[in-house]
Amino acid sequence: MSNLVQYKVADLDVKRLGRIRDVEDVSFLSYSGSEIGFYYSGERLDADIISNDLCNTVDLKGSVCVWIDGDESEYKRIMLDKEEQRVVLFDKAEYAESKGVKVSELPETLGIHIIKYNEAAFGTVGLKRIYAEEGKVDGPLLTKKRKIEYIGDSITCGYGVEGILDKNVFNTDIENPHLSFSIKSAKKLDADYQLVSWSGIGIISDYIGPEVDEARQEILINQLYPYTDKMQDDKLGLSPEEWDFTLFEPDVIVLNIGTNDASYTREKPDREKWYADEMKQFIRFIHEKNKKAKIAFCYGIMDQTLCMTIDKLVNEINEEGEEYIKFFRLPLQDEKTDGYAVDYHPTKSTHEKMSVRVADYIREYMGW
Repeated sequence: MSNLVQYKVADLDVKRLGRIRDVEDVSFLSYSGSEIGFYYSGERLDADIISNDLCNTVDLKGSVCVWIDGDESEYKRIMLDKEEQRVVLFDKAEYAESKGVKVSELPETLGIHIIKYNEAAFGTVGLKRIYAEEGKVDGPLLTKKRKIEYIGDSITCGYGVEGILDKNVFNTDIENPHLSFSIKSAKKLDADYQLVSWSGIGIISDYIGPEVDEARQEILINQLYPYTDKMQDDKLGLSPEEWDFTLFEPDVIVLNIGTNDASYTREKPDREKWYADEMKQFIRFIHEKNKKAKIAFCYGIMDQTLCMTIDKLVNEINEEGEEYIKFFRLPLQDEKTDGYAVDYHPTKSTHEKMSVRVADYIREYMGW
């Protein structure tokens, strides 16, 4: 590369979406969809990316995707297979060819989105340095007026959405948060977003199989939410960093937790009460940390057994005097119409339908 300009990502004036922690000169993107965004005028961008594959398996690598502002589809996806590697993020000639235009027909300045696609449970993604050929990194992408936070599990992450039941085994190649209802609904509402989501997670129990009858509590959502990325900090040998809730102040929070708890509650009243009690405490904590935000408890796509419990607990919270939460019951996914993705998860078409419903509901709820 000629006329090379080198930038430390942690020092750059960029737009940050999602929970991101700077460790020395590395910016670690945490949950699915976490993003660094900036304007760039030049010919090519390379980057040094750290990705300790902490799961020690080739199927659960870190994954980065590059989008160009205004495009309807991704420009480039990069699977990370080394602890540190130099990758090409953007090549103007290559991009022009993919668009079927001449380089001279492209805008002089383009918006670059560098997005973590794999969820926080798997390979890390740490942006270290960016190398720009010609031109320059020229300031952060614009902030949108609306902000939405999504708290959820595998559904929110886009787990296995690019795969097919009984044909594919889950790996991070087929995980895509941009095909999840979460980011799709945010885009429909022209909102900035951040995700706090982890596959298999619950409030009283992570997912268990039918042969197990004890709650599994290796990691619960109320243990994750107060921190930037507690599990990543643990794996990197760092003290957990408390999340600064002033860094992203959502207008509305979409909550979708319970599908994995339902694998344990199994319509047993004492377990459902335990779920309700813990969820009430968690909702109150969410509200305490996000006083300006409404909460939309959007649930039902993979499980309906907890819907009555959720409806009741939401009503009880509102009866306390301050109405800041509503329950929106989603329809169960339809195998005949839309099929299943990996491990019976929602398909692309199911996520699209869900995103329309959620966006419409939020639009009405918030008066947007």
